Amino acid sequence: TGALPGECWAFKGSTGSVVIELLGTVYITGVTLEHISASIAPTGETSTAPRDFSLW
Repeated sequence: TGALPGECWAFKGSTGSVVIELLGTVYITGVTLEHISASIAPTGETSTAPRDFSLW
């Protein structure tokens, strides 16, 4: 499901993008971007956490 430590949508390199195409009109009320906490990360580090995020 991608919700447990080690299950992720990792990108190769230092940049990436995701495109989500919907079939009809939607009214977005919120967006969330999350990254695992260092306290539960298998390696204890979070250097791969996104540093810049934009929507358009």
